[in-house]
Amino acid sequence: MQKVFDQLHKEGKHLYEAKKYHEARQSFSEALLLSPDDPSMFCCGKILCSMNASNMSQALADAEEFVGLCPNDYNAHHYLGLVHMTMENHEDALTALETVSKALTQDIVNKFSI
Repeated sequence: MQKVFDQLHKEGKHLYEAKKYHEARQSFSEALLLSPDDPSMFCCGKILCSMNASNMSQALADAEEFVGLCPNDYNAHHYLGLVHMTMENHEDALTALETVSKALTQDIVNKFSI
């Protein structure tokens, strides 16, 4: 299982670098199914593939999936905000990025509170 997972991850990265975004997204999607405990890397890959392929509706669906899988991960909200900004959905972008700001602020408070 780990060997298949590693192969899909490597394949997705190579396909992305070769600008074969649809195929790369497929590899990241398959890897995500094999590694549901750590979805961050593969969700980001899927979003970037969709954005670079100018498939913004798919990028939005991918970003929403990431937030659904990792609601406490500020990277998920960051990517959601990025997609919304690209789509010129300014209110939705602001909402997502405010979530990032609040999460980062809370992390700082938690680290330095006595």
